[in-house]
Amino acid sequence: MKGLSNTPNEFGASIKKELQTRGLSQKEFAGAVGMSPAHLNEIIRGKRKIPIALLPVFSELIGLNVESIIEIQKQVFIDKSNVKEKSREELEAESLLVEFDKIVSVDSLLKGKLPKKSTAIDKLAYLRTTYLLGGVDSLLQKTTKLSEVCFRRSSKTGLDYRMIFTWVVKAQALAKSISVSNKFDSEEIPELAIKLSKVLHTNKDTENKVKALLAEYGIGFLWVEKEVRASIDGYSFSYNGTPYIIYTRRFDRIDNFAYTILHELAHIYLGHTSDEVGCINVDNRDHDANAIPSIEDEADRYATEWLIPNRLWCVAPLVPLNPHVIQKKYTSWAKDKGLNPWIVLGRVSHETGMYRFTTGPGRNIHKSKKGESCNK
Repeated sequence: MKGLSNTPNEFGASIKKELQTRGLSQKEFAGAVGMSPAHLNEIIRGKRKIPIALLPVFSELIGLNVESIIEIQKQVFIDKSNVKEKSREELEAESLLVEFDKIVSVDSLLKGKLPKKSTAIDKLAYLRTTYLLGGVDSLLQKTTKLSEVCFRRSSKTGLDYRMIFTWVVKAQALAKSISVSNKFDSEEIPELAIKLSKVLHTNKDTENKVKALLAEYGIGFLWVEKEVRASIDGYSFSYNGTPYIIYTRRFDRIDNFAYTILHELAHIYLGHTSDEVGCINVDNRDHDANAIPSIEDEADRYATEWLIPNRLWCVAPLVPLNPHVIQKKYTSWAKDKGLNPWIVLGRVSHETGMYRFTTGPGRNIHKSKKGESCNK
């Protein structure tokens, strides 16, 4: 849009005129982009800036590139007496935040961390300090590598890669803040797997015991809150020679937790986790078998064997494909073999696709009586 003035009234008028040309009311447009009509009205009146995440939307609407809008808003909202003091660094920081936001959710990474009126420079500094973000190119290179080799792919599970990358950035930053004193030795993992399996089947103060066991063998463990539109169960990666396993408590179920932990441990044992990349385990119970990378098949086999050895599984009871009968017979069989019934039923579900079991006591991950977080 040529000849656009730097005044609030004319800048806002251009937005208003374009909406009229397209036959859109302010209310309709505000709802479509996820903001309140009052917020949009303040933008049009020159009282508020366009949110960083929505700059590309407004760019398309009024026919100006993002950099031009940022420059105009800079002139509109700063004091005339401070025009010369508005640094180029602030403008560059705003532009960088826009580029970062195309790859990860800047809003999610900053949520509740800084005052509302923080400058773009402050926001960028926080992202780089807390999440160790370098340049846009290095972040893009990392996320591209993740999407190429480290996802369990699913034709039916909706994966928002941008939100998955956001979760990974959070997980890596938190993991790097946790020190693990014991030395890691991959040859000790089979021994660790046996001990972990026992803890998981017993399901008493489970998260804390898992964390303590992994630390004993030189592996960091923590859980990170789930991210919207990111169906992640677990993640494993290495940093400075120390492996880490990160878990999301999307489901408070011992079967999900047990399988995820041993699946990620298998990735570490098989050497699939490299510094800064790692392996992500996403929810894909309806996966297309032909789409799963071979490294996931390998991790599946080890996790399954460690959790319920095939020598036991091959003598499991033969029953009709009836959920009630299966649950009753396999619960009894599991208790007789010293196994957790819900972990056993979880394997049945994985192999048969049958999930219609009646949830009862003991399926939740057992927490300590004090309710302590395993991240502390």
